[in-house]
Amino acid sequence: MKKESISFLLFVDGNEAYLPVWLQSIKEQDYPQTETIVVTKSPLAHLEALQKQYSFTVLLTKGASRATQHELALAKASGTFVSFLYPTCGLVKDALKLVTPCLNEHPVDAVFSRFALLEQGLFNFYKQYLGIEEVNRDNYYYYLKSNAEFRTLAGKIIRTSLAKNLDYRQSDQAILEQLVAQEATVIWNSDQFFFWNLDLKPLPEFNGEAVTLHPRVLERLPLEPSDKISDTISILLCVDDNYCQKIAPLLSSLGRTTKQQVDCYLVYYELSAASLAFVVKLGNYLSNVKLIPTKISEWQHEQLQSFSMKNNKLPLAAYYRLLAAELLPNLNRVLYLDIDMLVNSSIEALWQTELGSNVIGACRDLAFTDHKDSWSYQLLEEQGGNYFNSGLLLFNLEAMRKYKIVERFIEFIQATANVYLLGDQDAFNLFFINNTKLLPAKYNTILGYIDQSQIEQPAIIHYCGFEWLKPWRITAPVAQVKLKWLNTYRQVNRRILGQVETKPLVSLIIPQLPNDSVAAFRKCESLLMQTYPQIELIIPASEQVDYLKANAGANIQINLAAGGASLETMIASAGGEYLFFLNGPHYFKEADALTKIMELALNYRSDLVLTHYLKLIKRGKDTILLGPDESKSFLDINLLSSEDIWREHVRKFSSLNGLLVNKHLVGELTKVQTVQALYQQIFNKAQAKFYLDDSLWIEVTN
Repeated sequence: MKKESISFLLFVDGNEAYLPVWLQSIKEQDYPQTETIVVTKSPLAHLEALQKQYSFTVLLTKGASRATQHELALAKASGTFVSFLYPTCGLVKDALKLVTPCLNEHPVDAVFSRFALLEQGLFNFYKQYLGIEEVNRDNYYYYLKSNAEFRTLAGKIIRTSLAKNLDYRQSDQAILEQLVAQEATVIWNSDQFFFWNLDLKPLPEFNGEAVTLHPRVLERLPLEPSDKISDTISILLCVDDNYCQKIAPLLSSLGRTTKQQVDCYLVYYELSAASLAFVVKLGNYLSNVKLIPTKISEWQHEQLQSFSMKNNKLPLAAYYRLLAAELLPNLNRVLYLDIDMLVNSSIEALWQTELGSNVIGACRDLAFTDHKDSWSYQLLEEQGGNYFNSGLLLFNLEAMRKYKIVERFIEFIQATANVYLLGDQDAFNLFFINNTKLLPAKYNTILGYIDQSQIEQPAIIHYCGFEWLKPWRITAPVAQVKLKWLNTYRQVNRRILGQVETKPLVSLIIPQLPNDSVAAFRKCESLLMQTYPQIELIIPASEQVDYLKANAGANIQINLAAGGASLETMIASAGGEYLFFLNGPHYFKEADALTKIMELALNYRSDLVLTHYLKLIKRGKDTILLGPDESKSFLDINLLSSEDIWREHVRKFSSLNGLLVNKHLVGELTKVQTVQALYQQIFNKAQAKFYLDDSLWIEVTN
């Protein structure tokens, strides 16, 4: 591989004592194409001795200004690239070996890299390598704010032809800004090629007043208020197969609270036959909500795939909303909603809100705007109090088409993607900073902040943010108002799923609930989060019963067993067509655990389903989660030899836990003395037997 030549410019500035260290660090680099120029305003005291040991030339610049020093040094440099070194900055070991790919594998004009820090004789290296990112006019400002390395020439590697055209009369920050302004190819590498000596000088501070390059956001547009807002509410949802399974609560609550006709556009790229069938069933149930599947094109999908946002965890489907103006050419406005929302009151007033001369309407993200040390103020500075959550967006599609905003916004996101903390939400806030109407916060009430937001009557609850505050996850004990809305969502979900498709009742046999309060709460959560729409809980009286009754809703029946009731008595009292056993502290791992088990039982007319599990082992305050590999598939046990059955599967099940049984199997069983014996009778009597190799519940052991 051809290596580009580098000229190192060492500016002594009266610190001759550091010169041997610099020269030695350059000599030790495994990089043959270098030259070293020592720039000094006064003769060097030990020049002859140094030149015997190291190869370098001296440039004497007596009386020259700092700018002139740099210009003279650059005129003398013969390398393709130059690198600036000062008393505060030096090369780390193997630096040039690391920098070679940057110079040879990328068409690059300048390399900026993170400093290792030297303090009190100790080096501190930043351990996380984030790769190579391109710096441009739109993202430069945020790199500059976040990284002191953008404020000093020290340690920069710049193409010599460009370096010679910079104005060195300005500050270092301004000099480097010239490179970006000239649209040079500047890359930021989070690896560490140079160190900064904090004992000599602190890292340079950010000078915001000196910045001339700011992101090219959308200017204030001269928009006229809309003449007519349609009576039909147009909603935009973006879905894939995963999201499609979670749209029922939002759509059901939307139809229940809103009297106007609602046209709901489901934007997707690919959906399975099962997802499309579910959409059809759901659409048949909803009376005033019309579902309109809207497929994005291949080239639009490829365009969105080019996004590569650091710190972004959203699936690609979340970005379909960027194409709203193109996908819905006959609409002049649309209301985008995130899937993880629940509508609590009519949105008719929201829909009729006049945006005036704005392109979008959105609600403040109070978790950020209420705190001046938060990310929103770092991103938007003095306008940080206007930072909004992008889970609800009222789009002026007419304006977006007229001013070709979609194309401009996508270009902006692609240019700035690596500087965001919260993905395209930050991009929306930044790009539309001059064109956003703030809507009442009640229309996007974040569950994680609901107990601090002082919103008495939330119109829309948004289950975003913390993963443990999702209705389909087991949550920790939290404020009562949060538990209320978590369980409201779950109840709505079970209710509509039960109305869309009739399912047989499943009785969960739970002879004993855990005594430990944390384990008991976790167990209750795992039951309440189940999406299966027809459940009967057969449980003994305990402290948890009141909580279960208050939050179960109509689709979970609670059947209290008499104190000391036997397992046979509990089975006999079950009203379900199927029984599922999950005793003691053991709990469901996933919200759709029972749904998956029942799908297998119904699709294959199974009498018996054995299920895979993980093992949670408690060791004092620590817990360990163990489990073998799983295939996520199922096995027909009748196709296995009896020896294989026992060795690979049945042997694992020494109790009834995790077992789904058609109730007819236990209707005529003889009385048994042990659970193991009952299990053996059920297994022997079952005709259609399956093993589901998917960890759907967790066994808790001490």
